[in-house]
Amino acid sequence: MENLKFNDKKPLMKKAATLFFAGIISFSPLFMQAQMGGWTQRASFPPGGRSAAAGFGLGSAAYISCGIDSAGYKRSTWYYDPAADLWSQLTSLGGITGSGLSRDVAMCFSIGTNAFVVGGQGSIAYMSDTWKYDAVSDTWTQVQSFAGGGRRAGVGFTINGKGYVALGQSSTGLKNDTWEYNPGTNVWTQKALYPGTARRLAVAFVINNIAYVGTGDDGVFKGDFYAYDPSANTWSPKAAFGGTPRYGATGFALNNKGYVGFGYDNQLMNRKDFWEYDPVADTWTQMNNFPGTARSNVTAIALPNNHAYMGLGYDSLYREDWWDFDPLSTGISEQTFSANSFTLFPVPMTDHSTLQFDAQAVAQDEKVTIGIYDLAGNEVKEIMSNGNTPVTIGRGNMVPGVYIVSVQPEKSHAVSRRLVVQ
Repeated sequence: MENLKFNDKKPLMKKAATLFFAGIISFSPLFMQAQMGGWTQRASFPPGGRSAAAGFGLGSAAYISCGIDSAGYKRSTWYYDPAADLWSQLTSLGGITGSGLSRDVAMCFSIGTNAFVVGGQGSIAYMSDTWKYDAVSDTWTQVQSFAGGGRRAGVGFTINGKGYVALGQSSTGLKNDTWEYNPGTNVWTQKALYPGTARRLAVAFVINNIAYVGTGDDGVFKGDFYAYDPSANTWSPKAAFGGTPRYGATGFALNNKGYVGFGYDNQLMNRKDFWEYDPVADTWTQMNNFPGTARSNVTAIALPNNHAYMGLGYDSLYREDWWDFDPLSTGISEQTFSANSFTLFPVPMTDHSTLQFDAQAVAQDEKVTIGIYDLAGNEVKEIMSNGNTPVTIGRGNMVPGVYIVSVQPEKSHAVSRRLVVQ
């Protein structure tokens, strides 16, 4: 079920016959069946489960900010380094004085070394403030508020150095407007209306300076898609999404293809199917399913290494797992060494913990480097092992808190796990 704490409790309209027909159109030739795309589990999100967070890529790193967990709305911001498989905490949205700015279902987009988080819901049901994050200085600055008014659960995207926000929900109802933000002038300008119905919880991705926006909720589950060309300020219809109509899905683009998956659909179920969109052929192709639990409100970030990183979300619980998606791979978790290749116990640590490798996780006498990092990314301990025997991690001078244990076999990539020290 959806976890977003919307103030309106309007039930979704249920038109069983219509929705069932929409769910079986995947047998059309427009929706080709294939199995591709590789998934590898990475270090879990250190604060724990979170849903409906803002995610953005800056340079070679992924960033997570805001969202909601079992304790309420969030404004903390985290940096993920895919090369090191390491998380580090950054300045929270609003900085030290940001009390009251926690939120989820915000819109976001990135331009250069800056990211922009727009609106959302928190202590105010429909926020309109816009915040700029500077990755170089790790600072947040408030800029011109969103000109479309208080808004949550819309979509955000970037084209040619401009940011865009479309759709969503306001105090007056669902929206189908489109707005452009110019960071040079700090001005919002309204653009052409989305030609589909007003809706919330849609997805968006950009390929070759064209935005593709679809799915969502307008009172029923949606699967239609439209393309926006900012140079002409026009929208045009595209092939409907290949999976079941849904809202709370996730979308991004890699290698000139679009990807959409997850969400809550017209069968009243969370989903973990994954689909690739080819803008040249205007067709959808099914990929390998996500290997984790079916869920909605996942955060996904595409990076220049042609991989996407995603996770978190809600499946009746707030999830903290984090995954690497390679669209050109042909299997799931092809790399044999993963976070499931070793155990760490006891956790929380009081005096010491033991790291135990699973059988055949590393080669005989293979060198393994174990690094212990604090959440600022500082290494506090390094241990060398051959991987054949259990490794004892002594507490030493580690103060109470959360640490990241990074395990790097000589012949494989590094993977990490969280360690709590009491």
